Amino acid sequence: MTVRGAQHVLFNGLVDAYPVGPVPPGGTKTTKIAEKTITTTAGRPVMFTAKARFQAQHPDSGIALLYIAIDGTSLGSYGVQGISPVSGESQRTLSAGYLATSLASGSHTVQVYMQVQGTFDSTNNGPFIHTEIPLVYFD
Repeated sequence: MTVRGAQHVLFNGLVDAYPVGPVPPGGTKTTKIAEKTITTTAGRPVMFTAKARFQAQHPDSGIALLYIAIDGTSLGSYGVQGISPVSGESQRTLSAGYLATSLASGSHTVQVYMQVQGTFDSTNNGPFIHTEIPLVYFD
């Protein structure tokens, strides 16, 4: 397989730390952290990987999910991380992946999302998503 591309996102064009909060108690918030349009050839497999760091703050609690969507449908493995109030300040790296073996020829939109569920009522607009290279794909 050959690396065919990557999507590097700098939120606001300045930094790689994007605030996704606050999230009210029991709430859910989904944030798109990367998007790339690719062109595929029928019968040729494509491997997609996504990585991002997640950082909550005390006393946040809940879960963070990282996933890949192709043409609007979530596919492949999810990265899942539980957050508890006593350990919310440390960063966690989440990863997701999908091996597409039957994409039709043509253009496809690949998106990476981070979803947080729970109570994230941080005073500094957190929790935060840190993205260096959130999407890489190979064929």
